[in-house]
Amino acid sequence: MKKIIAPIDNKNVTTDWIEEIFDNCGDCVRNDNRFTGFVKDSVCCCEFINNHLFWHIPKDFAKNAEESWEELIKRLKEHDTHPLFVKYDDSMKDELLLLQSFYWLED
Repeated sequence: MKKIIAPIDNKNVTTDWIEEIFDNCGDCVRNDNRFTGFVKDSVCCCEFINNHLFWHIPKDFAKNAEESWEELIKRLKEHDTHPLFVKYDDSMKDELLLLQSFYWLED
């Protein structure tokens, strides 16, 4: 299968679901391509560019960083929908940074 970039442009990948990731389903602030809210009572920031979403939980503003991280991953995976393929890169988990990349799968 071939992966084709699915840009976050409100046509291929929409942004309305991002607000649902935060506590109270939408209790966040948006400024262009940036969102800031809470996940399990910890500050969480999100920024998108091209087909990538960057998530960050700043440790200095986290009530319980590990619990918030696990809750963030859980909420994100609940929004994964076929035929969109979402790649997760948590290689910077120690810094509580997560990268999501969005692709269409083609046979």
